[in-house]
Amino acid sequence: MGDVFVNPVRAVGWLIISILLTVIFTGVGINQAHTYFDGETVTAHVDRCSTHRVYSRHGSHNETDCYGSWTTADGQKHDGEIPGAGAGDENTDVKLRAIGDDVVEDSEIGALWPFIVAVIGLGLTVGAIFAVRHAVRKRREMRAGFAGPPPGYQQHRPPTQYGPPPPPQQQYGGPPQHGAPQYGAPQYGNPPAYGPPQYGPPPGGYPPPQGGYPPPGYPRQQGGYPRT
Repeated sequence: MGDVFVNPVRAVGWLIISILLTVIFTGVGINQAHTYFDGETVTAHVDRCSTHRVYSRHGSHNETDCYGSWTTADGQKHDGEIPGAGAGDENTDVKLRAIGDDVVEDSEIGALWPFIVAVIGLGLTVGAIFAVRHAVRKRREMRAGFAGPPPGYQQHRPPTQYGPPPPPQQQYGGPPQHGAPQYGAPQYGNPPAYGPPQYGPPPGGYPPPQGGYPPPGYPRQQGGYPRT
């Protein structure tokens, strides 16, 4: 069952087989249990046994079938296959439980063994149900992987921090603006970590305003403006 868990069709096939196995052997077990518990104990005579070769997918083996007769309490004589008898029981008498033509072995294990197979089939059915569910879920995950993430799905990725750092030996800051004071020289060397460049006050504080420069919003006049 190597690929059962990823093949829903094969998993469903195992489920059907296990259900049929459980149902068939449960029915056989109920019939034999009825014969064992409600039947009468009889003595059957084994008339003959025959051995034949049985072939299957897994090989071959010998099987022996024995036939004989028994008489019930009502005086009726019945004949048929003797369950549990082997080649060594030929021309001997064995004990059986019988209801008319139906007979089973006169032992609990020999009569109720179909229930053991039915319990095994029930366990296989439960396992096959889980295999079907797992195979269907696995197949959906594989299809979802090919189709991409579902709508509304958010992939957990770390947020981008200001883009990649600039290369070394790069001048930071834009070109000087007209009328804006420029302090110090351009900074060279290794770039800062992440984030925008940080500016601080120039060394020694800001210089006092100089005369000759128009206030913001006034046109430039020749000779400048008087200091106030």
